[in-house]
Amino acid sequence: MFYSFLRYVVAGLIWLINGHSQTQEKQELPDGPFVLVAPHRSWLDPVFLALAAWPHHFSFMAKSELFKNPLLRWLLVKVGAFPVDRAHPGPSAIKVPVRALKQEGKALMIFPTGSRYSADMKGGDCSSSLSRSRDVLVSV
Repeated sequence: MFYSFLRYVVAGLIWLINGHSQTQEKQELPDGPFVLVAPHRSWLDPVFLALAAWPHHFSFMAKSELFKNPLLRWLLVKVGAFPVDRAHPGPSAIKVPVRALKQEGKALMIFPTGSRYSADMKGGDCSSSLSRSRDVLVSV
């Protein structure tokens, strides 16, 4: 509910500031859950991608440091983000997104560079294990 409400508020603000935005090839998005992989260049990347893929609801991987601020933690949890400790990722880095895809029917958004300031792709089992059972879409 909050995700949908926030979507309209943010879309309205972006329209006021930036005008009408266009999404290309939106019809190519699968009907069911999928994994959206994109480079992370700005803190607005998840916002723009989620708006472009509407009406799909996303679950987001976010660095655990973002969850230290109580207000930001509340907001992130409400929009479907979950913390991942980048230094010591545990089994939850795979279990939580798999549950979101399979049980909750949400799409998953991941940024394999792991940071806005990195061009290096982070390896790991998450993207490979998730890609076995779902469509993986790459956004540039």
